[in-house]
Amino acid sequence: MAALDFGTTPEAIENQRKRLLLYASAGLGSIFLGTFCVTSFVQGRMLLAVMLLAFLSIVLVCAYLAKVLKQVQPVCLVLGLVLFFLSSYLLLSGGADGTGAYWSYAVTMLMVLLVGPKIGLVYMTLYLVINSIALYSTLPLVYAYSDISISRIIATSITLYTLILASEWIRVASYSAISTTSESHREQANTDPLTHILNRLGVQTRLKSRPLDPASALVIIDIDNFKEINDKQGHDFGDRVLVKLASLLKQHTKGGDIVGRWGGEEFLVILNDTSTTSAAELISKIKEHFQQEALFHEGKHIPITFSAGIAALDHAEAFETATKQADLRLYKAKEQGRNRVIAAD
Repeated sequence: MAALDFGTTPEAIENQRKRLLLYASAGLGSIFLGTFCVTSFVQGRMLLAVMLLAFLSIVLVCAYLAKVLKQVQPVCLVLGLVLFFLSSYLLLSGGADGTGAYWSYAVTMLMVLLVGPKIGLVYMTLYLVINSIALYSTLPLVYAYSDISISRIIATSITLYTLILASEWIRVASYSAISTTSESHREQANTDPLTHILNRLGVQTRLKSRPLDPASALVIIDIDNFKEINDKQGHDFGDRVLVKLASLLKQHTKGGDIVGRWGGEEFLVILNDTSTTSAAELISKIKEHFQQEALFHEGKHIPITFSAGIAALDHAEAFETATKQADLRLYKAKEQGRNRVIAAD
């Protein structure tokens, strides 16, 4: 059996949950409302039959709208209001021989599930207040329940609706906690713990989730002689160098750009809506800043440089090709003496 596609964001998941609930409501409504409508018609209860048919028609229209619309929350609010009136009608009219009260419980529960706990609390409070007053009134259209039956209906309704509202509040709160935890874990999985920029997985994930402009540039940067730096000045100093370069890259790039640690002393940058020529100018500027930054070890200034290769990246599917091309140009920059940026063969 294929798994249902609920989406990947909390909003998409909740939207799909309500869509499926609307479909289920339409399916069950077609069976029960349709059956009761025919039964009422056969038994001569024409007003009840017409009312049930009208409510059934609205439920089916809402199910159709849920299918064609992207966001189903407005449909849920409308259907919730319809269920509010349907449940009130079943309770106050008594349905068939006073059995309408029993069916009103299921209808109002569905109402809360559709609209959610916050709006559900408003609907349910109005429902209890209005219908409690009506049940104790002498209105001609209200079914003649006994006083003990009315008190039991109200007490049962309050207990049941408190439970369903509490359940919905707990569901929403627990889902929010799960979503927050999941997002935190995802962020940790996609972030380099030292430099706090994207890691290799994060770069690839971000590239898939964000569309690229037609003319973008991919840059691979490698710190020159980094192994020698680590051997002579120690790994703590090497970490400071990595953090400094990551900080400079973040400072000189835009929000739509992608900056990540590609591995070891290599960094990968995707400059959105940027030509290779403009990218070379920007990376050269960053290179000069990086070279001039005062990094000291045991009171001595240690000059650090990097080399970079740049390639055009027209679309996300060309990522592997552009990466190989930029890597070749980076290798050429190393061969030509390091501390340089190469953007063309």
